[in-house]
Amino acid sequence: MEKILVCVDVLEPCRESLHYGVYLAKKLDLPLMFLYTIEPNFTNAELACSFGIGASGCVIEDLVEEQSQKNENLCKKGQRILEEFCAYAKEQGVKECFSVQRDGDLEEVLKEYNDQIRLAIAGLKGGGKKNKIGIHTEELVRALNVPILLVNSAFKEIKSVMMAYDGSNLAKKAIEQAIKRPIFKEAKRYVVNVSKDEKASCELLAQVSQIFKEANLNVQTQYLNGEITQALFDFGEQNDIDLLIMGAYSHHWLKSILFGSLTNDILTKAKKPLLLIR
Repeated sequence: MEKILVCVDVLEPCRESLHYGVYLAKKLDLPLMFLYTIEPNFTNAELACSFGIGASGCVIEDLVEEQSQKNENLCKKGQRILEEFCAYAKEQGVKECFSVQRDGDLEEVLKEYNDQIRLAIAGLKGGGKKNKIGIHTEELVRALNVPILLVNSAFKEIKSVMMAYDGSNLAKKAIEQAIKRPIFKEAKRYVVNVSKDEKASCELLAQVSQIFKEANLNVQTQYLNGEITQALFDFGEQNDIDLLIMGAYSHHWLKSILFGSLTNDILTKAKKPLLLIR
């Protein structure tokens, strides 16, 4: 059975992710899973290579011991947070909720669960920095081929969504998923295109309108002009949009290729949650 996955970072627990997880687990009537992964310790040999072959054995052993103690503390803290999150979810009426704590690389652990996940949720920003995409966000996008909800603000029920559409294969996939496997069925839908060519933009949006019409779904389309990121944000503010839906590029270790420069710009500046379609 598919699940809603919430990735937990014990250093900076994103309670907004918890609230969205509870909300969507109830809305989609799916189990809710909380996942916390502890990165593996360095071995003595790896530390020796890092510090140089001549590094003192005592120094290396002290570092290994320090790291082991740190991970043990993180493990205990993680367990407390997972138990707290599960208890809250059950109090809020989630039918099935469980937590998983794993040792290992997050990206590799996520790949094991890919076929079991309907939607993944995580905090967007990393290290408390305003314009920095969290490392877990990058790992999520690389590892999973499911929609990923990135949270960056206080919880708010999703009543309206905006899809940025440019006619690309990735944008078409987002439209296809929105029709075949909608996550926010009752939300008011907007599909927008930002372009300097109004005629071409309107023709593109007319095609989208027809696709939704054939699926018996309502949608509003809008041509926008100007700098793409700002145009999307301005339209979102003017129409009280709760969620922006867009595509993320194929797997790659380079962030600029993983997201694309436009997607990366939106991710770092967005003030509302984003749903990335993979």
